[in-house]
Amino acid sequence: MSLNVPQIKYEFKGCETPPDYASPAGYPFVSKITKTAGAPYCKAVAGAMELALTADNEVQNVCFYMKDVLAFPIAKLKFVEIWAACTAALDASVTASFGVAAARNDAPRSMAEYALFQCVANNNLVVSAYDGVNTNNGLATGLTLPTTFQKHVIDFCTGVKTVAGGLSLGGAASTKFSIENSSGILRRVETAAPVDMSQYTGNFQFFAQLQKTAAAITAKLQIQKIIFHLREE
Repeated sequence: MSLNVPQIKYEFKGCETPPDYASPAGYPFVSKITKTAGAPYCKAVAGAMELALTADNEVQNVCFYMKDVLAFPIAKLKFVEIWAACTAALDASVTASFGVAAARNDAPRSMAEYALFQCVANNNLVVSAYDGVNTNNGLATGLTLPTTFQKHVIDFCTGVKTVAGGLSLGGAASTKFSIENSSGILRRVETAAPVDMSQYTGNFQFFAQLQKTAAAITAKLQIQKIIFHLREE
């Protein structure tokens, strides 16, 4: 048996700004922006893809995703690595989300299925996941999202869930979320409440979104790199 793990890697170093979601050229990545008078943006900057909110006192939503082309079956997805960073102090009006999801929605927790890292009203990272049946939203991780790039991992493969009176379950039934701490050590962060994603049998896309309610503040979320690790055929 081969130990090789096929990878699909996206690095946003010197990349082009993604087209609007309505553009026929838009794949693998597009942006979708909601605003009134301001100019929030999703564009390539030095070494990353940057999602930014502007100081206009209005609702704004900036999404960077794969145009709802769900190319990654959960059954073939071993784990996903995401390098992300954000503004030093997120305002109480701001939510930042990144991970994998089914079809996008302006409200991330209203998507049909998702597995996300989130910062809600501050820089504290929480885990949120929904497989269509099991809900795990706002699980505290004890870590924050810094201004320097930090590695985040969602693992659908190696977890084990003990079942009383029966065989233990593995894989998506015990989806693992890990974050690189300040010492550079990858640490599992949702151990107090194991995340069950076993009821979802469909496909995912990458999803990142930065949004705010009406407030005259700015914020930025940056995505440097994404790696999808797949099971061999």
